[in-house]
Amino acid sequence: MPTRVSQSVRELKELGRNLYAAMRSDFEVNPNASALPLDYFEPIVTWYQAHKDEPTMLDDVMEACGRAGLSASDADELRDYVGTLFQDGKLKVERLWELTSESTDEWGDSTPVPNRYTDAEKC
Repeated sequence: MPTRVSQSVRELKELGRNLYAAMRSDFEVNPNASALPLDYFEPIVTWYQAHKDEPTMLDDVMEACGRAGLSASDADELRDYVGTLFQDGKLKVERLWELTSESTDEWGDSTPVPNRYTDAEKC
Protein backbone atom coordinates (compact mmCIF):
# COMPACT_ATOMS: atom_id res chain seq x y z
CA MET A 1 0.00 0.00 0.00
CA PRO A 2 1.56 3.32 -1.03
CA THR A 3 2.22 5.92 1.60
CA ARG A 4 1.78 9.64 1.28
CA VAL A 5 4.99 11.57 1.28
CA SER A 6 4.78 15.05 2.65
CA GLN A 7 5.31 18.01 0.35
CA SER A 8 8.40 19.10 2.29
CA VAL A 9 10.01 15.67 1.86
CA ARG A 10 9.36 15.81 -1.89
CA GLU A 11 10.80 19.33 -2.05
CA LEU A 12 13.92 18.26 -0.19
CA LYS A 13 14.33 15.24 -2.45
CA GLU A 14 14.10 17.45 -5.56
CA LEU A 15 16.46 20.01 -4.02
CA GLY A 16 19.00 17.28 -3.27
CA ARG A 17 18.86 15.98 -6.82
CA ASN A 18 19.25 19.47 -8.25
CA LEU A 19 22.21 20.20 -5.96
CA TYR A 20 23.79 16.92 -7.03
CA ALA A 21 23.38 17.95 -10.70
CA ALA A 22 25.10 21.25 -9.86
CA MET A 23 27.97 19.42 -8.17
CA ARG A 24 28.39 17.04 -11.10
CA SER A 25 28.36 19.96 -13.53
CA ASP A 26 30.95 21.81 -11.45
CA PHE A 27 33.26 18.81 -11.09
CA GLU A 28 33.08 17.67 -14.71
CA VAL A 29 36.53 17.99 -16.27
CA ASN A 30 35.39 17.44 -19.84
CA PRO A 31 35.10 20.90 -21.46
CA ASN A 32 32.46 19.53 -23.83
CA ALA A 33 30.27 18.28 -20.99
CA SER A 34 26.87 19.80 -20.66
CA ALA A 35 26.40 22.80 -18.41
CA LEU A 36 23.89 22.91 -15.59
CA PRO A 37 20.45 23.27 -17.21
CA LEU A 38 18.17 26.05 -16.00
CA ASP A 39 15.72 23.26 -15.09
CA TYR A 40 18.05 22.48 -12.18
CA PHE A 41 19.30 26.01 -11.47
CA GLU A 42 15.89 27.67 -11.13
CA PRO A 43 14.41 25.26 -8.55
CA ILE A 44 17.47 25.67 -6.31
CA VAL A 45 17.16 29.45 -6.35
CA THR A 46 13.36 29.33 -6.00
CA TRP A 47 13.60 26.97 -3.02
CA TYR A 48 16.21 29.22 -1.41
CA GLN A 49 14.10 32.36 -1.94
CA ALA A 50 11.13 30.63 -0.28
CA HIS A 51 13.10 29.32 2.73
CA LYS A 52 16.00 31.73 3.29
CA ASP A 53 14.45 33.30 6.40
CA GLU A 54 13.76 29.99 8.14
CA PRO A 55 16.16 29.20 10.98
CA THR A 56 16.39 25.57 9.82
CA MET A 57 17.18 26.40 6.19
CA LEU A 58 20.77 25.10 6.25
CA ASP A 59 19.70 21.99 8.16
CA ASP A 60 17.08 21.38 5.47
CA VAL A 61 19.73 21.75 2.75
CA MET A 62 21.88 19.14 4.49
CA GLU A 63 18.85 16.87 4.86
CA ALA A 64 18.15 17.29 1.14
CA CYS A 65 21.59 15.83 0.41
CA GLY A 66 20.57 12.66 2.22
CA ARG A 67 17.19 12.46 0.46
CA ALA A 68 18.58 12.69 -3.07
CA GLY A 69 18.77 8.90 -3.43
CA LEU A 70 22.57 8.83 -3.47
CA SER A 71 25.04 6.40 -1.99
CA ALA A 72 26.39 7.36 1.43
CA SER A 73 29.72 8.50 0.00
CA ASP A 74 28.03 10.61 -2.73
CA ALA A 75 25.71 12.16 -0.14
CA ASP A 76 28.70 13.05 2.04
CA GLU A 77 30.50 14.54 -0.95
CA LEU A 78 27.38 16.55 -1.78
CA ARG A 79 27.17 17.86 1.79
CA ASP A 80 30.78 19.06 1.52
CA TYR A 81 30.06 20.66 -1.85
CA VAL A 82 26.93 22.42 -0.60
CA GLY A 83 29.16 24.26 1.87
CA THR A 84 30.70 26.07 -1.12
CA LEU A 85 27.28 27.15 -2.42
CA PHE A 86 25.74 28.19 0.90
CA GLN A 87 28.27 30.37 2.68
CA ASP A 88 27.34 32.29 5.82
CA GLY A 89 23.78 31.00 5.43
CA LYS A 90 23.32 32.52 1.96
CA LEU A 91 23.18 30.89 -1.45
CA LYS A 92 25.93 32.12 -3.75
CA VAL A 93 23.71 32.58 -6.80
CA GLU A 94 26.53 33.94 -8.98
CA ARG A 95 28.65 30.85 -8.31
CA LEU A 96 25.72 28.62 -9.25
CA TRP A 97 24.97 30.77 -12.33
CA GLU A 98 28.52 30.20 -13.63
CA LEU A 99 27.67 26.52 -14.05
CA THR A 100 24.86 27.20 -16.54
CA SER A 101 25.24 27.54 -20.29
CA GLU A 102 23.34 30.82 -20.05
CA SER A 103 26.23 32.34 -18.07
CA THR A 104 28.11 32.93 -21.33
CA ASP A 105 26.96 34.34 -24.64
CA GLU A 106 27.62 32.85 -28.06
CA TRP A 107 31.14 34.37 -28.10
CA GLY A 108 32.04 32.99 -24.69
CA ASP A 109 31.73 36.29 -22.85
CA SER A 110 30.21 36.27 -19.37
CA THR A 111 26.60 37.33 -18.99
CA PRO A 112 25.28 38.74 -15.72
CA VAL A 113 22.87 36.86 -13.51
CA PRO A 114 19.30 37.98 -14.31
CA ASN A 115 17.77 40.21 -11.64
CA ARG A 116 15.05 37.69 -10.83
CA TYR A 117 17.78 35.42 -9.45
CA THR A 118 19.99 37.99 -7.77
CA ASP A 119 17.14 38.96 -5.46
CA ALA A 120 17.99 35.75 -3.58
CA GLU A 121 21.40 37.13 -2.62
CA LYS A 122 20.23 40.53 -1.38
CA CYS A 123 18.85 39.20 1.87
